Amino acid sequence: MDLDVNSLIHVELRRLRGGIAVRVRMQREVEDFFKHWGLPESRENVLVYGRHWQPLQEGSQLPLLWYFPRPVGTLSGSYDLWRPGQEILSDDELPINLSFLRLEGTSSGDGVGFFVDTLISQKKVIETANQINVGLKHFQVDFLQPIQFDVDVITKFSRSGK
Repeated sequence: MDLDVNSLIHVELRRLRGGIAVRVRMQREVEDFFKHWGLPESRENVLVYGRHWQPLQEGSQLPLLWYFPRPVGTLSGSYDLWRPGQEILSDDELPINLSFLRLEGTSSGDGVGFFVDTLISQKKVIETANQINVGLKHFQVDFLQPIQFDVDVITKFSRSGK
């Protein structure tokens, strides 16, 4: 299934018995962003970071994760890219965990999927979806949206030199 040309990132959540199935698809430019900031040989195994994410099919493997350094400066605080393998939405007042954006293969075919092993209510699934939506919008502005600033230095001198 192709990603709509107007969609930059598509995340699908399905609550199943025992947790949430997550499928992530994105335009090539978004995955290339993560690939660019990591090194081709710097992909990482999700399970090094946490054990909440599992393959969708038994016997298969989780996709590798693009390395992504913490950038200089502060972000919006509405999302986190540095907690792979952990809960997407926690009760610890942590921002929404969007580190699944770093998964390799999200721009190919149907994207990638994984299962989050968690006990979650319908209300919390809806809250998670809403926070993912807000976090994705902030991520797009923080990193992908073009921006330009012009800086001028204007100096006015008087004839007397003062």
